[in-house]
Amino acid sequence: VDIAGSTRLLAHHPPERVLGVVQGFMRLVTEVALAYCGDVKDFEGDGALLYFESTADAAEAALAIRAALACGTCGADDPVTARMSLTVGEVVVGVVGSTMRQAIAVVGPSVSVGARILKQIPPGGIIASGEVVAALRAEAPALASGFRLLNPAFEVPGGDGITVATYAMS
Repeated sequence: VDIAGSTRLLAHHPPERVLGVVQGFMRLVTEVALAYCGDVKDFEGDGALLYFESTADAAEAALAIRAALACGTCGADDPVTARMSLTVGEVVVGVVGSTMRQAIAVVGPSVSVGARILKQIPPGGIIASGEVVAALRAEAPALASGFRLLNPAFEVPGGDGITVATYAMS
């Protein structure tokens, strides 16, 4: 998940004000993730990498974030919108860095695909891979029915020919 139009925010507001917007956004994202059996792996700039117990939890959290932002709950004068992507897949979790500074990394194709498909959806949108929609069909058919096919074979930029079906949440 990341804030849509953050460059525009920076161009029109002092950095201190933008930081306040980002802090409110990250507070909201964290609270929603925790409420839907998820957590925040990482904050980076104006975005966050979240993970969840189930695909349905992730989709419900995305809808909750979108609804909360539509109500203006980030405490910003200007409305804040976000883009969200949903992917599913195996990942490896491990320590990176040196003995002087370490962090936990989550690495796997689904993480990279999620970051790349995120920009394919307009602000306020939720995009999902075909694997997410297939999992939702089995786990939460009502949620799956809210997605419509965008591209049956989206070529992932920088993915060396990797293609993925993409769906948008209506």
